[in-house]
Amino acid sequence: MLKRNEKIDYDKIIVDKETVKVIEDAASGIFNKFNYDDKIIGENIFEILEKDSIVLYYPMIDEESNGMYIDRYINGQRKHFVYINTSKPYYDQIFTAAHELGHILGIFEIVGEKKQINEDSEENIIDRFAAEILMPKNEFTKQWNIFSNGIKKDNRIKVIDFLQAVTKQMILFKVSFASTMLRLAELKIYNKEFLNKLFLIVDTNLVYESVQRFLVEYNSNIDIPTSKKYITGLYDTINEKKEYCGIDNLNILEIIKYFELNINTINGDINKEILSEKFECKY
Repeated sequence: MLKRNEKIDYDKIIVDKETVKVIEDAASGIFNKFNYDDKIIGENIFEILEKDSIVLYYPMIDEESNGMYIDRYINGQRKHFVYINTSKPYYDQIFTAAHELGHILGIFEIVGEKKQINEDSEENIIDRFAAEILMPKNEFTKQWNIFSNGIKKDNRIKVIDFLQAVTKQMILFKVSFASTMLRLAELKIYNKEFLNKLFLIVDTNLVYESVQRFLVEYNSNIDIPTSKKYITGLYDTINEKKEYCGIDNLNILEIIKYFELNINTINGDINKEILSEKFECKY
């Protein structure tokens, strides 16, 4: 959920139109490639990410990082590996998946081919790509116009109604409060000066409590960690004996225990082998 002392950095917003256009085009390519006609990807971003990488989902409670991406050449082939910290709120996991997908697709390099950019801007550019994927401009604006209808009174915005609209936007697009506020500024729905005033004229605790109350009222769990433990393809790997050539029963059982796998979903023949002897080597 929103941290009580959270400061939203509107100065990180990319204002260069050419850079934004390249990022938007790259995001549009994702929608076209995976046929997302409704333009709201949400948690389906995990499925997209898993098509191009091996993803480790694991909760690291004491780790500040939301996740990371690395690549390695294995047997001459480039492999992408992504870690997502599932001790973080669900919306952070979703944003992390979109962010790491941007690294895999080389969005920073694509922008660099179009214009000269500072290497220090890489994470900012990838964050903007994630925002474009999860909160596409047209759909985000359309839904905001629906949710924000009636929040003005005598040309003044009622703060509680504004926060309610923000929460609805968060739930629909499965993004954080900070991401939603930044997107409102990026798309110039509101200017950053106005949005900054929200935290000057309203107690931050009130903002936090209001958004939290709306999330509960709408029965949303986007602010809750999943604590998921999984590696993509793990079930299939266990079901392929050749992948465990020479690994004994104890090691297999340790893997199952470590990732809290449901052994009943693993191939029945493998269950018998786990309980009997080493897997047979097959080359």
